[in-house]
Amino acid sequence: MPSLSGVGRLAAIGALALMLSSCGGGGDAAPAPPAASPVLSGSLVDLSVAGLSYATSTISGTTSSGGGYTYRCADGCEMLTFSLGPIVIGQATGASTLSLKDLAGGIDGGVLSAVTIRRTQFLVAMDADADVSNGISIPSELAPSLAGRSLDFNSTSFDSDLVALIDRLRGDSRLSSSYRSGMQVPATPIARAIAEQ
Repeated sequence: MPSLSGVGRLAAIGALALMLSSCGGGGDAAPAPPAASPVLSGSLVDLSVAGLSYATSTISGTTSSGGGYTYRCADGCEMLTFSLGPIVIGQATGASTLSLKDLAGGIDGGVLSAVTIRRTQFLVAMDADADVSNGISIPSELAPSLAGRSLDFNSTSFDSDLVALIDRLRGDSRLSSSYRSGMQVPATPIARAIAEQ
């Protein structure tokens, strides 16, 4: 058999590599991952809640001063979970705008649910300046004070549970004295009016 020259050897190796790749050779190579879906922006529009934690399967952060958050949509939009420390406020499919009534369980029989009213009461009580007319801003130091605490917005004992939680927070010296003294739970009719705005 005639010997191959240097150029001939290179050509033969190249042809062999081409044949292997066209036959699916080199099976160790992983397929290229699909391009990540673009990051979209949305906001909690009813109360413009700033300082809430949010998370999807790919993104996490804290809502901005206008209640802003980010999420992705590929085959479908990601599920957003909003929380304050260990207390989960609720979940909803990502969208450009969301309100408390859009969170799971937010509407009952075509009207705002008791869960939505309770979420409103909780968030208003946690507001930094106790003035919802300028939106709700959650102090960054509040989350550590809530560590180990829970609050069930579906519980029939919610009212007393919230009062007990606030009493505990009022005694937490990690929070400013002005913030602790200003914490108030709005009555159900007031919370409903706020949520319906």
